[in-house]
Amino acid sequence: MKNLVFIFLLMMSGVAIGQTPTLQALVSKTTVQVGGRITISYQFNYSGEDFTAPPNITKNFRILGGPNKRSEMSYVNGSMASKVSYSYVVSPINVGTFVINPAQIEFENKVYSSQAIKINVVKAQTQNKQTQNATNNEKKQLKSLNKNIYLKLTVDKKTAYQGEQIVATYRLYNKANLRGIEAQRMPEFDGFYTQDIELNNGNSRKREIINGVPFDIYILKKTILVPQKTGELDLIPLEIDAIVQIQSDKAINTWFGPRYQMKDVQVLIKSNSLKLNIKPLPKGAPESFNGAVGNFKFSTRISPTEIAVNDAINYVIKISGTGNLPLVNNPVPKWPQEFEVYDPKLKSTSSTKSNKITGSKSWDYLAIPRNGGEYELESLDFTFFNPATKKYQTISTDPTTIMVTGSSITGDGGHTKIIKQDVSRMGTDIRFIHTGESNLVIAGDTFYGTVWFYFWLITPLALGGLAYVVLNKQSEMKADTIGLKKKGATKKARTHLKKAAAILGTTDQTQFYEAVSNALNGYLSNKYNLSNLELNRNHIEKVLKGSQVSEATLNALLSTLDHCEMARFAPVSEISKKDLLTQAEEIIVKLEDEVK
Repeated sequence: MKNLVFIFLLMMSGVAIGQTPTLQALVSKTTVQVGGRITISYQFNYSGEDFTAPPNITKNFRILGGPNKRSEMSYVNGSMASKVSYSYVVSPINVGTFVINPAQIEFENKVYSSQAIKINVVKAQTQNKQTQNATNNEKKQLKSLNKNIYLKLTVDKKTAYQGEQIVATYRLYNKANLRGIEAQRMPEFDGFYTQDIELNNGNSRKREIINGVPFDIYILKKTILVPQKTGELDLIPLEIDAIVQIQSDKAINTWFGPRYQMKDVQVLIKSNSLKLNIKPLPKGAPESFNGAVGNFKFSTRISPTEIAVNDAINYVIKISGTGNLPLVNNPVPKWPQEFEVYDPKLKSTSSTKSNKITGSKSWDYLAIPRNGGEYELESLDFTFFNPATKKYQTISTDPTTIMVTGSSITGDGGHTKIIKQDVSRMGTDIRFIHTGESNLVIAGDTFYGTVWFYFWLITPLALGGLAYVVLNKQSEMKADTIGLKKKGATKKARTHLKKAAAILGTTDQTQFYEAVSNALNGYLSNKYNLSNLELNRNHIEKVLKGSQVSEATLNALLSTLDHCEMARFAPVSEISKKDLLTQAEEIIVKLEDEVK
C-alpha cells in the first residue's frame, strides 16, 4: 500500500505546468529495517541542470542503484512542460533516525533546493527457523544468478586514434529462467560521437557452450564509437532490470513427490566497464587536413565547361568511403570574382551494415558567370588520416578551365549593362519590348480553348494522379514489414518443419528438436511481432490468451516447446519424434484457425 502511495505522489508531483520551479524530495517509506530497501526520488518540475545529490546520502546508507535520471515532456492545454527526476535505491546500514540533507539543482542561473528527508531505521525483525531457512534458500539462488545470467561489454579494439571507429557490443548471457526485461538504463558515451547499429532481433540469439554449460546469448546493444578527444576514456556499464524465475519454498504434494512453486524476482544486472586508450593523431598533418579519419575517395565534377554569360554551372564535390564521414567537411573551392556562387546543397548517405560507418557526402554548388572570358578553377586537395597505414593521404583533383562566351558592357558609373541578347536568355528578367510586326490570331482559330485542348490537359493529370495512388499503395504495402511477417509466418514455420522431417530418421537429435522449436518460436515471433526476449513461457501465454486461443491449443503449444527444450540436452521418451512433428504441424494449423 505504501508503494502505491509513493507512486501516486510521484505522478502528482509531475503536474508542473504553470507552477513555480520546485525541487521535491520523495521517499517510498520513512521507516525501514536495517538491510531493507527504500527509493529516494528528487523531482524538478522544469528541465534543470547540474543536479547535486545530498553530500551525506552515503553516510548511513548504501547506494544499491542510481542516480537514475528520467526526463519527460508533456503538452497540456496548449502549453509545453518538462520535468526531470533523479532516483536512488538505498539500504540503511545503521539503526537510528537520520536526516538526509537537501539536494540542489540549477535552472535559469538560479539554484533550487529540496526539503530534507528524515528516515527512521529500526532493527531487522528476528525470523523463525523455517522462515530463516526459506530466506537463506532464496538468497543462495539469487547469489548464484550472477553465474547464470550476466552482461558483458566487449570492443573490437581498446586502443585507437582520435576519430577512428570502435565497435562496442553489449551481450546478455543467460542460462537462468529469464522471463523478460522490464527496463534498460543506456550508457552515456561521454567524449564520443555515436551511431547505433540496427540489430536483427530474429538473428540476435545464439547458443554457446561456456565451460561445458550451454548459454543463450543475446546482443542487446551494438554501437559505433568515434572518439572526439584523446586520453583514457571510460565506457560505463549498461544496466537492465531482468525478471528471473527462482524456486520458492512452498511445496505442493503430487503423486511423484513434492513439487516446488516458482516465483518471479527482479534482478539488477550490470555489465562490466572498460577503459579505452585514445591516441592523438600524428603530427605533421597537411594544411588540407580537416579531421577526416578512415579510408576515403575524393572527386569533383563540373558541368558544363563551356557556357554563355549568365548561364549556370554545377560544381559537385564528393567524398565517399569508410570512417568518421558524418563529421567530415568539404574542401572549399576558390571562385573567380566574376562568378556569383550560391550555397551548396548537401546530399549524404550512410550505412552501418558492415559494423562500420560507410557512405558518401556530396556538395553541389551552383555558380553563374557574369563576365565572359577564360577562367581556371584551381585544383582541390582532400587529406585524411588512414588508421590502417598510420599515414596521412592526400587526394588532389585536376584544375578545370571554363570558357564563358558573350560579354558584358560597363557604362557610366561603372555599372554593368547587359546587352539585348543576354536579356533574352534570362527567363526571370523583363525582356525588351517587341517593336516589329505582330502575329495576332483571332480567338477560336487556334487549338487553345478547344475541347481537345482540355481533354489532353486533364487526361495526363488524371492518369498521373491514379499512378501516384497505385504506387503509393504498393509502397505502403512493402513498408508494412510487420504485416508481411504475419502473412509469411506459416510459410516460414513449415520450412523449419520440413527441415525437421528431413533429419527425422537420422541420429541427430539436437538438430531435430531445434528445428521444431525454431518453427514454433519463429511462427510466434512473426505472427505476434515478438522479440527473442519475449519468447518466454509467461509472455507467450499472456499474448495467446489475449488473442482468444483455446486452452487446449495453448497447453499443447507450451508442452511441445518444453519437450523440445528438454530433449535438446537430455534423452526423453514421452513422445516419439514423428508424433512430435505431427503435433507441431497441428498446433500451427489450430493457431491459424483460432486467431482471427
